[in-house]
Amino acid sequence: MSEPRSEAHTGDAALICAVHTLGFRNARRLSLAERCRAAAEGGFRRIGWAVEEYVAERAAGRSDADIRAIPASHGIEIAEIEVLSGWGVPGTERAFPGTHSAFAHWHDRLHALLRLTELVHPRHMVCVPGDHAGSILPLAQLGDRFAEICDRAAPYGLRVVLEFMPWSAINDLESAWAVVRAADRPNGGISLDVWHFFRGKVPFEQLARVPAERIHLIQMSDALSPQGTLLEDTIHRRRFPGEGGFPLVPLMAALAAHGVDAPVSVEVIADDLLAHPPQDVARKALETTRALLARVPYPLRDGSMGNRR
Repeated sequence: MSEPRSEAHTGDAALICAVHTLGFRNARRLSLAERCRAAAEGGFRRIGWAVEEYVAERAAGRSDADIRAIPASHGIEIAEIEVLSGWGVPGTERAFPGTHSAFAHWHDRLHALLRLTELVHPRHMVCVPGDHAGSILPLAQLGDRFAEICDRAAPYGLRVVLEFMPWSAINDLESAWAVVRAADRPNGGISLDVWHFFRGKVPFEQLARVPAERIHLIQMSDALSPQGTLLEDTIHRRRFPGEGGFPLVPLMAALAAHGVDAPVSVEVIADDLLAHPPQDVARKALETTRALLARVPYPLRDGSMGNRR
């Protein structure tokens, strides 16, 4: 997989190496220093990080001061954190199943994510309301709860991005927009994961119904023909951009024409990547995304990342 490292391209600052690209949950657990080194050697300047990884760093003896210093020592910024889950589930309000969470309640997870925000000042926090079973609160309550989360995040200059998933009740752009619109908070927006968009068969027409400025993040990957369940497919068999069958160029062109200029987080989750050095995975994620975006007039700019404190 190794390729010669090229010089940084214009627009790379708005590309993010998502946390799961370098190892999904416990499949390959990198320390923060290892993750930052691999991303930097692959050419990225920004990464995503999961709150469970923060907990693991503290358990390994790293202080908050250490955690604050590590990314900067590698020329890396932690641009996104994830995942706030379980807040839209009625009853027990449990965390998203399978996240190996140390948090009993979504409030605990939010508290840890905001503590992490104080340390590393990310641009946005990824949110999923439900669980794999699809049970969800009514829209009015979802809107109120999303508004509460946005209000908690606002003093930190943090955007809250709602991710829709095809197996959940929030399964397309319109349903995600209904929650964001009901909350009516300026720092609340949508994460458009292209895997969920295409596997969920979301019509392109929905793009026009969501204000461009409310699409705050694009999560980028590709895929071949579906195998197994949607959930199995999304966490085991994603491909690098341009190496699958998704019509990514038309989608990115449509987003650009609509006025979207959100940052792109490259989220390629695949079992076969675990056999390769993480720096090589990062390098290929960056190069394939560059090659894809070179084919469309998508405005990949530093300014699209939003303002930081």
